[in-house]
Amino acid sequence: MRTIIVDDEPFFVSTFRTELETIPGIELAGWFTDPREALAYAQQHRIDFAVLDIVMPGIDGIELGKKLKERYPNLILAYVTGYGQYALDAFKLEAVSYLMKPLTLEQLRRAARRALILFAGGRKHVEIRTFGSFEVFVDGVTVHFHGNKVRELFAILVDKNGGLLTAKEAITLLWEDKPYDKRTQGSYRQLMKRLSTVLEAYGVREILLSSKTGKSIDKTRVECDYYRLLEGDEKAIAGFCGEYMTNYSWAEETLGALVNRYRKY
Repeated sequence: MRTIIVDDEPFFVSTFRTELETIPGIELAGWFTDPREALAYAQQHRIDFAVLDIVMPGIDGIELGKKLKERYPNLILAYVTGYGQYALDAFKLEAVSYLMKPLTLEQLRRAARRALILFAGGRKHVEIRTFGSFEVFVDGVTVHFHGNKVRELFAILVDKNGGLLTAKEAITLLWEDKPYDKRTQGSYRQLMKRLSTVLEAYGVREILLSSKTGKSIDKTRVECDYYRLLEGDEKAIAGFCGEYMTNYSWAEETLGALVNRYRKY
């Protein structure tokens, strides 16, 4: 569980870091005394659990928690603060704990263990198959996208291999014969909303990452034969049949790269 600590007091950052590093299952991804640096980090790196102070310069912990959850809806929050009046705001963000300073290390450990239980219980298994036709499964159940274009949009995101997909790129692939104008941009936005709704319905909305310039897939939260082959996984290499996303003509470029990689293996 990738974890960050944000507190403007270096003493608490150091203390929490030392303690959390001893807990199995906790992967300390970053620790910050400046909440703005923490927010910038989260824009580029996935986080699962955040231990936040509340009263901090620049961005307070409640606002920081809101911004982090906008990017990672399933993020687990724990607050450690010297002020009691923000508890309601914290629990509106579904914080797992609200700890008052001074606190004992056992209190911090209990909060971390509670977060680990939630993290393990709430995470669904997403399997994406690209060798042959494009198929997606959540906990073994086939995902129905309720529209061929919604399905194709998700396939394009998968094909980007974790890279950023811009609106213009998506529109060019989805509607080859249409111009990039306000009408197609509106159609794309509606399509992306429908995709978000589908993923949310299956409980995996967090695999879709957003930034100001585009969308991407969180590769750390999915299992995909395409990604495994690129990493040299023997089972994925053996399962490659010389076909890739046969549903879509734009996938031929990636197929060529996969064939070359397969021959090298």
